[in-house]
Amino acid sequence: MMLQKPQTTDATRTIAKQLESAQLEMWWGSGKSVDDVLNLLDLRMNFQFTNDPLLNTWVSYIDRVLKENPGQATTLLTTLEPRFSEKALNQFLRAAMKFPSMEKTATTIQTKKIQGYVANNESPLQVFMWLDLDNVGDNLLRDPLFTKWMKYAKNFNQKNPKHQESWLEPIRMKYDLSV
Repeated sequence: MMLQKPQTTDATRTIAKQLESAQLEMWWGSGKSVDDVLNLLDLRMNFQFTNDPLLNTWVSYIDRVLKENPGQATTLLTTLEPRFSEKALNQFLRAAMKFPSMEKTATTIQTKKIQGYVANNESPLQVFMWLDLDNVGDNLLRDPLFTKWMKYAKNFNQKNPKHQESWLEPIRMKYDLSV
């Protein structure tokens, strides 16, 4: 669990990755469930995972579990979904999309969540925050969720001509736009 910190320097990254892999295998070998590891890492699902490197460790363990049970991705991710706050769920899905074993299912869940935001007429500002776009940093314009969010904001404004919301406002609030 303390293996995430050393990964920030090149000199220790390889060793930290090897130790993390050994930890994941130890958990797997001792029969730890995804929930067991979640509890061991002491992750709080109702809050946001921003800057919590243990999220990646947990998602790596889920990937390890799915390598042995490849048909379980939909079941596993769907049962985890109701446990998360909106922002934490989207942070989890973003991390899960980086793993081939979970990418398709995580993308499907993310798409359904966005469709739910449309159906509930959620504010583009709120959706921007839920999608964790306020923490993407310099890669915001290249982020695939940003493109989906821009489409969402456009559709929201077409659907609500008397309650227009600026797509620029959430970006301005979270990012320094001065040149």
